[in-house]
Amino acid sequence: MEPSSVLQVITKYNRGSQNAAIDLDNLESNIQLALKLAAGKPLRIVTKSIPSVEILRKVMVGTDTKKLLVFGEHVVQTYLDTLPNDTEYLYGHPLSNEQVVRLISHPNGSKIVFLADSLEVLKNLNDVAILMGHPVRVALDFDIGLHRGGVTQSELKDCADYLKSQTGNLEFCGFLGYEGQGQVLPMNLLKEMNFRSSLKLYQEMITEFFSYQPSLKSDALIVNSGGSRTLSYYRRFGVDFTSDIAVGSIFLMPSDFSSDLEPLGFKAALYFTSPIVRIRKRARIPFLGVFTYFLALFWSSVRSMYVTLGGGWDAVPQSPDLTMFPLMESDAEKGLPPGQRMLGGNSDLGLRLGDLVLYRPIESSNLGHFAVVLLLKGGQISEIIPVERILD
Repeated sequence: MEPSSVLQVITKYNRGSQNAAIDLDNLESNIQLALKLAAGKPLRIVTKSIPSVEILRKVMVGTDTKKLLVFGEHVVQTYLDTLPNDTEYLYGHPLSNEQVVRLISHPNGSKIVFLADSLEVLKNLNDVAILMGHPVRVALDFDIGLHRGGVTQSELKDCADYLKSQTGNLEFCGFLGYEGQGQVLPMNLLKEMNFRSSLKLYQEMITEFFSYQPSLKSDALIVNSGGSRTLSYYRRFGVDFTSDIAVGSIFLMPSDFSSDLEPLGFKAALYFTSPIVRIRKRARIPFLGVFTYFLALFWSSVRSMYVTLGGGWDAVPQSPDLTMFPLMESDAEKGLPPGQRMLGGNSDLGLRLGDLVLYRPIESSNLGHFAVVLLLKGGQISEIIPVERILD
């Protein structure tokens, strides 16, 4: 559906209120395209990008995977309660000992693979295993170029030796090496070079790790990497040593991923709406005063001001034809209470108080700010489902 059509459907259902909606037709199209790009390699779903258990189930069925990269202690408890028993959980970051104890204490907690990014974390997990009286499943997080944490090459031997010495307490399950944020680089050539060098380092680190403790090697080990922006690179550059590729935002396609993924055919599937609560037909920028009127002769975005409710989420207006009010992006700069956002546009749009503005969120995790989400199918609302809040 086009954004204007999405706005019409939501307005008919719930004018004057904030809403979240998912275009299921576009979601299903994105799932099929992701599978095509993966070329047979299993996908691992990054759950923080899909903060709804029902939508997560749809994506798991559509991608034929039960492999998850999980975040948020409370929502993982919900997954353990509701998802299929053979779901595979790999944590996306290290946890405190207390969090690990609480999760392992869940009846299905033994299915979680916890992440260690240093020898210290391995020792902490070993302490938990001794406390709980049974092994803790663990994977190593390798630093393959992001430098925001992770085991480095100089630490490989110590980690391998420690895992070997504690096989009764720590069940070694594999590796995670994440390169996705290298895609913020400005040129495609630099992005590709970053990807290839990161994955080359990842493979070299795995080889070196097993050179210290060959008995830890197993065909069943997780070798995870990924990122929605780089999914197409794995087949293009012949990367075949990974067991699965982690993707999340590729399914709902928030606006931050537009430039990288829309050229490949992915479509926006997640939208928010918010009502207009203030209208000023002749807008004035505070530090320009009446000079705003002269600027408006050449710049339509400052002719009229429309203020919608916010809600702690960042998004880009899609319909009607409005833009973020120039030069004043944050609530503090606008002089507005928290939770309101200023938009600019022409005065002849025919907008009234209570009319809805359609936004496309910058990150799909922002869906977690809503209690329910409308599912659109074939131009109609087909279902309304709850959202699991994973803001912790």
